[in-house]
Amino acid sequence: MQDACRYFLIESGFALFVAFLINVAMISVTGTVCKADDISGENADRCSDITLNSASFLLQVPNLIHFATIMVKA
Repeated sequence: MQDACRYFLIESGFALFVAFLINVAMISVTGTVCKADDISGENADRCSDITLNSASFLLQVPNLIHFATIMVKA
């Protein structure tokens, strides 16, 4: 029984850590794309009222390329 609890604790901890990393990545992408100087008008409107349902535009290829170029410059 103790082994099962230990393995469950390890598995749960790993899953929470991965979920945390995903959340940090999404927040950093959102902040970088929405605070960029050369953001398009359409994306600026989306960023002003962003929700979980509308956040998928951040993962479009042009936004990810923009995020990658900003990260390389830093």
